[in-house]
Amino acid sequence: MAGTGDQQQQRACRNCTAGRISCDFVKPQCTSCQLSGRQCTGAGRALVFKTTSPWTAKRRQAASTSTQTAFIMSAPSTTTPVTQSRAAASLTSTAEQDRHVGFFWNVYLPNGERFPDEASQYTTCGWTCIARDICDKKNDEIAAVVRLAITANSLCMLGSQHREPHMIKDGQKVYGKALLHMRSALQRPPTLMDNKLALIIASRLLTVFTILFGGHDPAGQPTVQLTTQGKAWAGLNSGEMALVLSSPPAAYQGGGAHQVFVDTRLNLFLPSLIAKARTTLAEPAWMTEPWCVVLKTPLDQLVDLLAHIPALAEDMVVVNTSDLSKRAKTEAKRALRPRFLSFAADMRRWFDNVVPSLGMDELLASHRKSRKKKTTIDVLDLAKAHTLIVFWATVLHFRRGSLQELIVETEELPSAFVNVQATRYNMLKVLSSVFFPSGSGSGSSSSSRGCWYSVNMALFPLRTLLGTIGDNSADGEQFPLSPTEVELMTGIANECKARGVASFLDSMGRYVSAADGKD
Repeated sequence: MAGTGDQQQQRACRNCTAGRISCDFVKPQCTSCQLSGRQCTGAGRALVFKTTSPWTAKRRQAASTSTQTAFIMSAPSTTTPVTQSRAAASLTSTAEQDRHVGFFWNVYLPNGERFPDEASQYTTCGWTCIARDICDKKNDEIAAVVRLAITANSLCMLGSQHREPHMIKDGQKVYGKALLHMRSALQRPPTLMDNKLALIIASRLLTVFTILFGGHDPAGQPTVQLTTQGKAWAGLNSGEMALVLSSPPAAYQGGGAHQVFVDTRLNLFLPSLIAKARTTLAEPAWMTEPWCVVLKTPLDQLVDLLAHIPALAEDMVVVNTSDLSKRAKTEAKRALRPRFLSFAADMRRWFDNVVPSLGMDELLASHRKSRKKKTTIDVLDLAKAHTLIVFWATVLHFRRGSLQELIVETEELPSAFVNVQATRYNMLKVLSSVFFPSGSGSGSSSSSRGCWYSVNMALFPLRTLLGTIGDNSADGEQFPLSPTEVELMTGIANECKARGVASFLDSMGRYVSAADGKD
């Protein structure tokens, strides 16, 4: 690392050393002591940052308590040293942000690699390339929000993987600054599409932070308000939707605007799926005009199908809660069945046209193989797995809630579409072996299979899957976990990133329940 020799000649303030705070070496009084009102105690031990391996770092730490902590993340062909974060005041500097932008992509993307262009057909990855270009705009006010959001995520991801609470604490501080910058930018609504896209991407990155690190303090203790994460997620999602809708559908027909729109659409549908309420994005113009130039991908087609569920579920809720007679309700439900059967037929056509080409047979069996035979997964296969688990999650809606009432005869649908246990088991196999593989938690390198990006892909399927456990369908059938499923769920729960997701899903569920109670 350039400048390491000069840094080794500097001395950290003893207050900073004792409090495990990164000293900025300012003389005669460092920034940390200045902000806290303490008397700066001057030179302490030297801060030494060395390129080493996590295993070597642990050996040295065990041998001597005075050894300095060193971090390493492995890029595909190089070894990049990751140093302790500077004092919080310097984390917004361009140089420090540049370091964390680089670190972030290494730990966020699977194997630290860019997704190939083909992967955009199966997963929501294209926005990451646009985000990289935005980060190159050093003096742009709106780009600064993206850089701050990335820095916050980088600090907490590295701090979590290497068990450094002070880095998580610094990341939370930067997250707060990113939110302030976001609010400031939104007070002057952007008119240029490039600026809107930057804010949408910033919101997506802040949402990632909220999901992973919004529910615990640096010591790992839950927040007092158990609905905090859910409420923050709902606010960010609402703001993101407003940004998207501030331009007409035709504005998303090509270039970066189209890519960001299709990549964020699935996330924007989640609130309407939860609330069983129609969404503007399911209106004909929003389902057609953005694709007048670019053809729909398999994932686009699947999200189109998923978008029909909230409206159908809303109409079912209206019928069930109405004052109609029993006979009138039966007639009203019968009138809805053609829409449901058309939806089911479209799902089957999609399955027949897309799934055979995904080549997922080996993936479904991979959880039985020794991990020594395959320690990483091809990023294109990971993208295809995303499409597959979104399909399964959509299928589970056939046997949940009000939609179950529309299935009069099981012959109307393939058995694979209504078999909750089989669908859930397949999802768990893929989630445990691809998205949250054991061994990719704390202390693992960026070459872990799913990496942190897996959270984005697994959020909706995980929430849907968890909703089936012990669920009572309309016919009174229950779907408890089998022993094998319990084993798979335990493996997922023990994985570092999945713990963040579990905390978030619990908070979101509590927040939604609290909101329903007020209504």
